Amino acid sequence: MFFRYLPVISRPKPGLLQYGIPFARRLAALGLGAVVFFLVPLIADPNLPRALFWVTGAIIASAALSEDRWIFEMPNGGVVGAGPSASGETALSESTLTEGALAEGALSEGRLTRNFGLLPLTRSWRVSLSEVEAIELRGGAPSEPISGGADQRSRFESSLFGAGRHPWRALVLKLADGRILVLAAGKVTDETRLRASGAEIAGFVGIRFEERCG
Repeated sequence: MFFRYLPVISRPKPGLLQYGIPFARRLAALGLGAVVFFLVPLIADPNLPRALFWVTGAIIASAALSEDRWIFEMPNGGVVGAGPSASGETALSESTLTEGALAEGALSEGRLTRNFGLLPLTRSWRVSLSEVEAIELRGGAPSEPISGGADQRSRFESSLFGAGRHPWRALVLKLADGRILVLAAGKVTDETRLRASGAEIAGFVGIRFEERCG
């Protein structure tokens, strides 16, 4: 299915890891939308309304504006040597504490942010990375909700990830308060890619990577 994808990892700068929509998918959505909008009406049956192709092409192209990105930020930009000194105070040299760091505000603790919606009108929420205990690769049958809950919300969330139609594999974050955050999900054939992403995120954040694929 065209709109189905797995997120990819990017590291724009030290201390920052993003897990989100591949750039190639945005380009593909724009390209296919343009083909349906401009070219298909030229070769289609003249009796078919052109507005049908225009609307369809615009809807496909709008997928390029969709956003769903998980952002992992480490304390002080992940700079080595920016931790506590012998006196117990945070040591940042003049070379480390640049004007850019001062302008942006160095983080005293790591944080996880999720951006979602349609660009540029996205929404976001965040939690402290200290609340994240582990990242887990889990799997199950079509009837099993990814989060493990039995309520309607859990089943609906699983259906959004396509887990209600086939055996699935998913990456989830386990929080200290027992909550589960679903990062990504796919088919059994996606297990290798999900495992690699999970292991890389776990190594970056410094948390456990677990597997429970049934």
